[in-house]
Amino acid sequence: MKIQSVRGMRDILPEDQKYWQFAQNLFDETSSSLGFSRLIIPSVEELSLFERGIGEATDIVEKEMFVIAAKSDDNATLALRPELTAGCVRAYIENGMKSKPQPVRLSLFGSAFRRERPQKNRYREFYQLDFEAIGDEKALWDVYIIYSSLKYLERLGLKNIRTTVNSIGCRECRPSYREKLIKYFKDNVDKLCEDCKRRLRTNPLRILDCKEPACQGLSKDAPKMLDNLCPACDEHFDYVKSSLNNLNVDFEINPQLVRGLDYYNRTVFEFNQKADTGRQSSLGGGGRYDYLFEMIGESPTPAVGVALGLDRIVNALKENSIEIPKVETKQILIVGTPDTVKQCLGASNKIFETTALTPLYFPQETAIGKQLELANKLQVDYAVIIGPDELKSGKYQLKDLKTGEQKQIKPDKLVELLS
Repeated sequence: MKIQSVRGMRDILPEDQKYWQFAQNLFDETSSSLGFSRLIIPSVEELSLFERGIGEATDIVEKEMFVIAAKSDDNATLALRPELTAGCVRAYIENGMKSKPQPVRLSLFGSAFRRERPQKNRYREFYQLDFEAIGDEKALWDVYIIYSSLKYLERLGLKNIRTTVNSIGCRECRPSYREKLIKYFKDNVDKLCEDCKRRLRTNPLRILDCKEPACQGLSKDAPKMLDNLCPACDEHFDYVKSSLNNLNVDFEINPQLVRGLDYYNRTVFEFNQKADTGRQSSLGGGGRYDYLFEMIGESPTPAVGVALGLDRIVNALKENSIEIPKVETKQILIVGTPDTVKQCLGASNKIFETTALTPLYFPQETAIGKQLELANKLQVDYAVIIGPDELKSGKYQLKDLKTGEQKQIKPDKLVELLS
């Protein structure tokens, strides 16, 4: 039987690495310049963290989790993380970050796993870039996360980013809105898909997020959360809108945007490319999750964050023909014989430590001519030849493999010339 990669997972090939490295490096630069500190968290957590944090009535927990049969030492069931935020919150709590100046700004990168049906640009193992600000309830930080995300996407060279925002209220205003929503959809229950009939009992807000055409049509005429916000939520959202206007951020309000996870409240947002407003055009999204800490049994802590899809971003770079800056790294092959290994290693180490060149040295017994043929195959820029004749003369041979020019050079002048 032919061995292949698991369905929904794939290899990221060498020819694509320039896109991935470009996107990751720019994310690191952007997050550092905006005051975010890198956090690395495990890919495996206790299943209960996701059941309680994301919500048992979500599609992720009900259908898409990779649950691991093995048990941990305390017999807790484990799962591959379906997203990064819950693990980030667990790390914040476990490592005592509440004692640090708030909010704690964190950036994360890593893979996540979901068992949903593979589609174009949708994989069972996918990669996320997260900005998180934990410990402050002010709407300023909602704006800051949105602004940071846009700065990153703009620095990538992506154009026509469509930013949509909404408010889904809080515990004060959402219950009465929920009742209005239930009444509206109950009156139209025959038009709902089977999933949304179930959501009507468990989480009616999720119906607004359904992608089935019939449900989308119903949602357009459903009661709007924005018409039912309490004064505090209304003020919070007004600050977000006015601040984005002051920052000249082009945004749209989408009353049907609710995001798919139970832990969101108040501000939610999403980034798409205007050229393709279909479901697969999404580059990422996020929102405020002030209740997540309580949902996993901890003291209340406000927070806001975003998850950007690195797979989608790389695809957008390709589709938009973004030119990836070339990293000019020149290579130099050290060519020698078994009698000159010591001198070759010394030259290689010196070049590595004191120049921008990448030295390559493969101790071998083949003739110098054969080694130079290897240098050409590897598309190396230069070769330093250190054979018995060079030891006798006290001078190495330095050859430019692009032009064919060759010259003698004293060992102590090698680095100076290469530099």
